[in-house]
Amino acid sequence: MPEDVIYIPPVGKLVGIAGNVKKPAIYEVLPACTLMELIGMAGGLTSQAFKGRIQVQRIEDHQYRTLFEGDLIDIERALEKNFILQNGDLIKVYPVVEMRTTIRISGAVANPGEYGITPGVTRVKDVIPLTGGLLYYAADQAELTRVRVTQEGPKTNRRLLNVAQALSGDPENNLLLETNDYLFIRTVPEWALYQTVVVAGEVKYPGTYTIKKGDRLSSLIDRAGGFTDKAYLLGAEFTRKSVRKLQQRQIDEMIDRLERELVSADYAQASTATSAEDARLRQNETEQKRLFIERLRDVRAKGRIALRVLPPTELQDTPYDIELEAGDAIRIPSDPRTVQVIGSVFNQTAFVWEAGKNYEYYLDLAGGQTRHADTENIYILKADGSALKVNGGVSGMAPPGSKWRWRSGPDVLSGDTIVVPERLERTAWMRNTKDVTQILYQVAVAAGVVVAAF
Repeated sequence: MPEDVIYIPPVGKLVGIAGNVKKPAIYEVLPACTLMELIGMAGGLTSQAFKGRIQVQRIEDHQYRTLFEGDLIDIERALEKNFILQNGDLIKVYPVVEMRTTIRISGAVANPGEYGITPGVTRVKDVIPLTGGLLYYAADQAELTRVRVTQEGPKTNRRLLNVAQALSGDPENNLLLETNDYLFIRTVPEWALYQTVVVAGEVKYPGTYTIKKGDRLSSLIDRAGGFTDKAYLLGAEFTRKSVRKLQQRQIDEMIDRLERELVSADYAQASTATSAEDARLRQNETEQKRLFIERLRDVRAKGRIALRVLPPTELQDTPYDIELEAGDAIRIPSDPRTVQVIGSVFNQTAFVWEAGKNYEYYLDLAGGQTRHADTENIYILKADGSALKVNGGVSGMAPPGSKWRWRSGPDVLSGDTIVVPERLERTAWMRNTKDVTQILYQVAVAAGVVVAAF
């Protein structure tokens, strides 16, 4: 009503409580409020609260902050220790200490992983069913690894167990488990469901074939029915996953080395610019180097192995009858009857292959070399995956009496590619890079492509 007065008094004594209580907050309390009363106002402790530690932060005389620790166990035992809170106190209740009592199980079980145990109570027989049981290819042997803490350092012990006897309750094998034990259930020796390789192209029965340990290329070709009458064995392409990874790592390492060399040259030249025009030219060179490295980064290895493929009976007992690995692939093309000419020539294209013609004949058909051609480093990417310089090379060999003769070296065969590199010296910033030609050559051979320089 008119002339009523509403008075809101200032807040009273404030204390805070945080951590493992049900309602952590800042509370206004009575002057004589105790710690246990505050915990009651906060709804009590959570199930994860640790009674063995409680922390109190307190402001003394508006001058400094103090910190002291206690525990609720003593307070619950002796109520006289239930101290009165001061204005501004902050109480922290900590969670219980996590004690991991787990072991790890791996190997031939349905669900490998970590499993909780009761140390000194749980046995091997108790935990294996928790994983869903053994898989059908599980061996009878398991290995238990245990690490013990000693004053001299950790001690590792390993012990072989018989799983079948452990599951039957045999005390010699059904051991008690301890925290951090590692139980490995072995598979039967050399277990693999099946591994596959791919045969494509000019074979009678192309497709995906399973292999076992010890299978060789000749047996795979025989299972595929042998070659058709259109098969061009000189162009057989054999790829392997492990080789592709190795080649890619080598390519990346070479590109990293080239990048470091180019960057170090940039640092050395950065302080030598004498004018704005000179600085602009240096900046253009830096951008060219960056684009050049990015182009090289896009190169991917094929994982090709240069093999001389023969009919199964002739391939046996030769170095090229290699043992197969999972993921191998072989493609037998038909005879392309063409020769590719690429690089620093006036007309990069394919020409009909003519027996007995050398590389110079095909260069003439391509209009000859440009003035930027590196004539000393012309090479041929052979149809079988090898690379040979025209001014060197090694002649191939075939088994005695074989009608599938191999001729390597500078002789140009159907499916070959003649590569005429550009002379890199015409690019100013490459003059100081000593091994760029070698790196580009190695990248091209490993990836089966030609990397175009500037």
